[in-house]
Amino acid sequence: MFLLPVTAKPVPMKYRRSIPHLDRRAMTLLEILVALTVFIILLLVSFRLIEQASSAWRFASSKVEQFRETRGGLSLIGANLSKATLDEYLGYEFDSSGYPVKWGRRSELRFISGRSSSLQGSSSSSPTHALFFTAPLGVTNDSNYQNLSGLLNICGYFIEWSNKDADRPAILPPSQEYRFRLMQFLQPAEEVTLYSDTVTTSPQFAFKPATGWQKTAMQGSPLATRAIADNVIAMIVEPLNSTAPDATELTGDFAYDSSESRTDPATNPRNRLPPAIRITLYTIDEPSAKRLEQSSSMPDLYGSLFRDTSKLHPSGGDAGDFARFEENLNSRHLRYNRKEIVVELVPKPWSKTENL
Repeated sequence: MFLLPVTAKPVPMKYRRSIPHLDRRAMTLLEILVALTVFIILLLVSFRLIEQASSAWRFASSKVEQFRETRGGLSLIGANLSKATLDEYLGYEFDSSGYPVKWGRRSELRFISGRSSSLQGSSSSSPTHALFFTAPLGVTNDSNYQNLSGLLNICGYFIEWSNKDADRPAILPPSQEYRFRLMQFLQPAEEVTLYSDTVTTSPQFAFKPATGWQKTAMQGSPLATRAIADNVIAMIVEPLNSTAPDATELTGDFAYDSSESRTDPATNPRNRLPPAIRITLYTIDEPSAKRLEQSSSMPDLYGSLFRDTSKLHPSGGDAGDFARFEENLNSRHLRYNRKEIVVELVPKPWSKTENL
């Protein structure tokens, strides 16, 4: 008996059931690769945007830090410098034998500015300029004199290349992080050494501060020096004949000493303050400071700059020392900030009739 094959009849559409998971198509390898590529591209773009935002934040933060350090340093210098005094008076000047030889302006107080290496005696860690002056700031460590706001102090400002270990507690390990720092010297009133050299020969009986009085003061009060701002790489001090925009320099080499005499009455500093002082500070940000060589040897960022006032500002096609200094900083990829103030010390410019 032979069995004939039975031909299956197709199931009518109305009896068919939909099976969702059988109707879906699986992703091919090519589709997976395309999806991964798109995802990676989006991820890279996101990372790039995040990096740009982070870089912009770091740059803005460093600029804010620079501005804060510069503004704080300039504000403190300006506030104390504006109180500088020589307390001038008219009197006799005597020769070596004690006889009066001249009637003129006299003072037992002092004001001095110029190259920091000359005023401090150290060129290896004290760049650009410094200034020292006397002012009634009322600073004292003696509790009996706390309310005497008119006490006389010796105050000074300069730049120093040194490590920050002096500001760290002794319990912490040394960091050996070297930085340019703006330093303030403020000698307490009870330690003032300005009058250590006294003339007692009749009829003079006068105080006569010796040459190098600012060095003597710093040596006598080593704890009176402290850092007030980090990463300040330059301070330029310019004695001017007024606060006017076209004011001229009183010196050719930035050096001003109220104990010296000059023949030109328009620039003679004898026993008088300069009418105005312009202070310019250059500050770099912390990432730039970390790129400088970390050693006790100060990086030479200056060369022969800021020694001649005639080369300071542009003239006759010369770029000027400021431009040369900034070009040097740019070549080292250092981000810097420059700020300046003009402090008035004398209400009006000098005149020949006032020069006695």
